[in-house]
Amino acid sequence: MAGLIGNIVERKPGSLKPHAPSLTSATSQNGFPVAKHRSQSAFAKARQQANASRPQQPPPVASSLPPSSSNGNDLSQTQPAQSDDWRTEMAQHNAATVEQMTDDQRQRAVSEIFDILGDGVGDLLKRAREARERKDTSVSHPIVAPLANLQPHAASPEGSRPQTPTKSALRSTFARSNAKNVSFTNVQPQVHVYESQPSSPRKVLGLLEPRTDVDGDVPVQVARRVVLADESADVALKDDPEAIRQRFFPNEPADNPALEWMKPSDAANSVDARVRFDLHGRPIPPDQVDVLPSHLGLHHHSQGSRAGYTLEDLFLLSRSTVPAQRASILGILAQITRRLLLGELDEHNLGATREQIRASALQSAAASVAESGSVGVRAVDLLYETLVSWDDDLMAIEGVWIHDGPMEESALAPLTLPTLLVHVRLHFSQAVLPEETLGQLLAILHRLSRDSLVTCEAIMATNGLLSATMRHFLPVSPGSSNAQAIAVLRQLAASSREHASALVDSAEMLLRYVAVFDPAQVDATTETLYLYATLARYGLTSSLAGLAAQHLSKLGQTIRTKLGSDAEPAYISLARAFIQALEVWVVCATDPHKTTPDHDLIWSQVVGLEWMKELLMFASVLGVAASAQLHADIWSALAAVLDGSRVNSPRAGEADKEEITVALLSGFQSGAERTVLRNAVEGLNDALQALATNSADTSLARLHSLSRHSRVLLAAVRLAGSAQQTGTTQQSLAEAIQNDGDIAGLLFSIPVHSLWTSSAIWEQPHRHVLLRPVSHLVFALLNLARARQVLSAANIIAATSAALAIVHSGVEEIAIAAIHNLLQGVSADLLEVLGYSNPSSITSLSTIKELEPFFVHELYKSKERSLSTYVTTPQSLPTSTTQIMSSRVSASRFRAADWPLWPLNSLLKSGSSSVFSNLPRDWDASETEITRGTLLLVQVIQRSIIQADLLTADVSTHRLRISRSEVVFGCMRVFMLEHGQEAGGQDQEVFRDTVVDALMRDLLRPFTLGNQSANAAVGDDLGLETVATRYLGPDTPFYQFYSDFVALYDAISFAHPLFGALLIPSLSMRYTSPDYRRLLFCDHAEMLAHIRVAAPNVLSGDAMEFMQPLEDNAEVLGGMLGGLVKATAHDFVRAVCLHHIASQIWPDISGNQENDEKVRARAVALLSAAVTQGDLATIREVATYGGCTTSGLLPLTTQAKTSRQAWLETFPDRRVAERLCGLLME
Repeated sequence: MAGLIGNIVERKPGSLKPHAPSLTSATSQNGFPVAKHRSQSAFAKARQQANASRPQQPPPVASSLPPSSSNGNDLSQTQPAQSDDWRTEMAQHNAATVEQMTDDQRQRAVSEIFDILGDGVGDLLKRAREARERKDTSVSHPIVAPLANLQPHAASPEGSRPQTPTKSALRSTFARSNAKNVSFTNVQPQVHVYESQPSSPRKVLGLLEPRTDVDGDVPVQVARRVVLADESADVALKDDPEAIRQRFFPNEPADNPALEWMKPSDAANSVDARVRFDLHGRPIPPDQVDVLPSHLGLHHHSQGSRAGYTLEDLFLLSRSTVPAQRASILGILAQITRRLLLGELDEHNLGATREQIRASALQSAAASVAESGSVGVRAVDLLYETLVSWDDDLMAIEGVWIHDGPMEESALAPLTLPTLLVHVRLHFSQAVLPEETLGQLLAILHRLSRDSLVTCEAIMATNGLLSATMRHFLPVSPGSSNAQAIAVLRQLAASSREHASALVDSAEMLLRYVAVFDPAQVDATTETLYLYATLARYGLTSSLAGLAAQHLSKLGQTIRTKLGSDAEPAYISLARAFIQALEVWVVCATDPHKTTPDHDLIWSQVVGLEWMKELLMFASVLGVAASAQLHADIWSALAAVLDGSRVNSPRAGEADKEEITVALLSGFQSGAERTVLRNAVEGLNDALQALATNSADTSLARLHSLSRHSRVLLAAVRLAGSAQQTGTTQQSLAEAIQNDGDIAGLLFSIPVHSLWTSSAIWEQPHRHVLLRPVSHLVFALLNLARARQVLSAANIIAATSAALAIVHSGVEEIAIAAIHNLLQGVSADLLEVLGYSNPSSITSLSTIKELEPFFVHELYKSKERSLSTYVTTPQSLPTSTTQIMSSRVSASRFRAADWPLWPLNSLLKSGSSSVFSNLPRDWDASETEITRGTLLLVQVIQRSIIQADLLTADVSTHRLRISRSEVVFGCMRVFMLEHGQEAGGQDQEVFRDTVVDALMRDLLRPFTLGNQSANAAVGDDLGLETVATRYLGPDTPFYQFYSDFVALYDAISFAHPLFGALLIPSLSMRYTSPDYRRLLFCDHAEMLAHIRVAAPNVLSGDAMEFMQPLEDNAEVLGGMLGGLVKATAHDFVRAVCLHHIASQIWPDISGNQENDEKVRARAVALLSAAVTQGDLATIREVATYGGCTTSGLLPLTTQAKTSRQAWLETFPDRRVAERLCGLLME
């Protein structure tokens, strides 16, 4: 402290002598001196006086004895005298001035004083006078001279020059002498110190000590007046705003807005339930919000009385113009986002949803990401948390877009993507930010590439972004590389064929990671091989395999030496990438005409490079403890080699099959391969069972497990199918795999599993991609079962239909192959097994094979982009446009069991369908033949499913059997083939063909009322309106189709019985709209006479669906009544009319209240019309109708007769009433 505070030097008394004010100076009318403006500041004057009074000699050492009373330095005597002289002179001057003033001047002066000092000026002057009196009567204590106890100070280099006080000391002194301190309330003690208080400074200088009870009020200096605080002031003033107003502002109204500052803040009284955060992003307990001290820095916001910051405060402060504050707030937001992701804030009221918080955080981060320094670092950190960490679970699911819907619905909507990408490029180019922050920016770029095709296109369109990324993270000079930069390139290549073609040159530059293997760059080598495999799936850069053949061979040897029992995960990943790249290159060489350019890699190179032996050496070094996925990669690559060998090698590759069988057979019989295969089958069954037990529990962990096990089994089944040998009696590799593969069980259990209809999968994005290997596995099992002949022909047909019900994106190619095999498998022997004895159906066998182009067209017609197949094939190389699935896909189009009726859709739209322009040249089939083959195919599939006993408890969910509405609508489309046709345009309508008519009758027969046993096996019916949407689309109502159907019946049917039977299902009361019934009973009432359908032939599972609920539309009831009294309604249609008319008349059937005037008026009108217009038989039917149930008509009971007679006693027309009573008594 001695070095900070200067020496205290007492001035001479002469220099302190006050001068009385001059009486001749100008004064104001009220007697106070006129204020003078000083030409120099107080600090300048003090510095001038200090220089003038600077001592020239060292001060003498004062005696330690007290000075005598006669000493001239005795301030206790001189100072009061000087003060009294000045006060006396001023009093005399003021009195003289007042005497010379006139009455008007005195009055104005008094008014001016009251205006300045208020109405309490008298009380103020009284307190001032009493204070002076107390001071005059008090005992004066002698003051010891300051120099008496002053110790001599050490000599400084500058001699006796006094030291200047520090700024902190000056500030402290100034604060104590001049600060205004108006206190209305007692200062509350600091009750709590929060744990996040800042550390104390090393030296506390110039700080005021807290007030204590001993301290008195400090006088407040106000212009033109002095207000002295009174110790006896009213305590009520301290907390009562109204008392303060009455005392200091008595003339102001209570509601004056200028006095609002005295009232408590509404924000302080209101209860804000939103959580508040401290400077570390931790939520502050609610009970501490109002009591935390202000020195913690938690009150710099709009609600200064409450500690902590709400999210709204933080987002506002994140746009601060002060960089340090902005950096701090961005850091707090990053910590809050991290806690939000960890679930630590789930129980707090954040005032917004998670997605709203994310959007605001993205905006705040994007606004500062362009800056350097701490602001840029914190902005990148916040952006990393809101993008990368937020979607960490989705980033683990490869092969699917995170969001490929409208950009305004994406999480990236708050970002201006082109601007952000430019900032990222600048940061990579300048490399000013820390390396860790640049790594976070690279991870953000990778996350953006995973979002959608739109973001990938934006990245590719940003000039210089990828080159800056490669220069910084993949330097050519020796140094560390960041493999995530190659992962960005791989994702961009997988997004589209166009992007992959643009990245070919960049990929070739990365060949150095393969040519010169660096153990420190294992991840970079792994990502490079994955990139080459991605490009090769489009048929690109396959020539690199030949150019780097020696380096690849050397790399393979190095990898095998690292694949021991304790292999590092990095080398396992490298081995998988190496083998997958070999597999895709083998596929490219299988058909060199499919690559770009042609013959980029040919099969002779594959043979010369001995890749098959390379793969077998990898298989030999793997044990049971090795990764099951690595085993699967080897099996899949060997299957690709055998498929290529079958096409390009002599004797269909039998020699290669023999070599692989010899190398692997023992392993699949009793070695590591068998253990891996069994574990995969058990794991798959366990996963399916767990999902079936609780179908709602479709967590990502379960689906990942299901996907992994399916992939292993898929590779084994593919290898078994490719290694199938001919002409040998020894046990083959396919037989060994089949014994442990549970082909038949999995082939039927997987397609009927509830996971294919689980809303938790299909209504949520991303999860469906994990089912791709499962769907592909079913088709591989189907191919193996057909090749091994482990199932009958009928079971193969049923299994194919079941597999098609779960066809997944990327499996279309193998699904088309399955359809081809299904159509080729329909033979006369199969029809005999299925119970066909009608020779007319056999004549359509050749036509069934002509249906394949229609199914191919329906499968691909709605695809804008062609997804690469899950297992790469030569056919997919030139046709694939992307390798990434949409985040949301619908279920298989084959799930609807009416998919065999698709050819009818093309026939109905023959004028606009493109399928007819893409038919094979040798294709030749008429419209009637296509219809025959379609109807026969439906029957073959349905009978095969029944024979295979696939009707489990889940049949209604998976809809393996076709429903009544699907069959009805399919047959309606057969008749609608004549809609819009010119008269005489062809020899005969399609529906009049005897084979077509017989096939439709056979197809509809199980769905009639007379076939209750067959109906019991039918699942839930969706209704015609729902089924028709598949063909008509969502914008065309079924009523429009039905009205055209009715008009066509009226025009060309000539009372065709099957045509008329198809009109009746739409009359069901399940369709709440009366339009269908009005169309038939009112608009086309003349047609009723031609519709003759007996009850057993009605296409329904329950006749009551036509009877209940009762029709209440007056127009439809009038049409039904007309059908009765005019005798135009027959058979089942007449029964429907009779039921609704009689039920509206008799309360005992309808249950309507007899005292309801509206109901009674309708009943009276209907009964009167029936009696006056109908014949006796019709009247008797209406009078004696007793109702119906599912079992049939009910007899009229005695109680019902009595009730009706009582009701007729009040009938207006007595003659009619008596006549009806007579009929009731018969």
